[in-house]
Amino acid sequence: SKKEDGSTDGENTPDEVSQNEAPDSPDYTVPDVALEEDAYADVNALVNQYFAAMTTGDTAAITAMKDTAAQEDLIKIEKESAYIDEFDNIKVYTKPGPLTNSYVTFAYYEIKFKDINTLAPGLTTLYICPREDGSLYICDGDLDDNTTAYIKSVVAQDDVVDLFSMVETKYAEAIDANAD
Repeated sequence: SKKEDGSTDGENTPDEVSQNEAPDSPDYTVPDVALEEDAYADVNALVNQYFAAMTTGDTAAITAMKDTAAQEDLIKIEKESAYIDEFDNIKVYTKPGPLTNSYVTFAYYEIKFKDINTLAPGLTTLYICPREDGSLYICDGDLDDNTTAYIKSVVAQDDVVDLFSMVETKYAEAIDANAD
């Protein structure tokens, strides 16, 4: 923006940026904002539907939730579901993604395997994007280099590193409690 003396400060105000960008134009500037827990009902619903489909091996539902679903991944999901009783204690952590209304999501869960009493904690990273109608899907296809770099930058932020460390510690404790 131009100052009265003719110099520029090199920064746009939020209003100037939003007026000059298309609503779905990627912004690859990684904001340093805190992780939010269970902050978006539509993101939570998608993640919970995803885990429900993983539990039952519902590959049709998973395919509907993603932009791409490789056949070998779907076969793996079907086979793995035979060993899963349920995903429990799901918590959805989000940071803003590069697209408007997109999210880099870290889904915490505790998985109950068949015939094993101890829940095994885990964490999966999902990139969630909006469709034209506003509904959300899991973007699992080929990502451009800028999007991949954006997600890696988010994963490297201190609060995300702390979340991964917390889950690793819980997992180690679960293994110590029950080696099965």
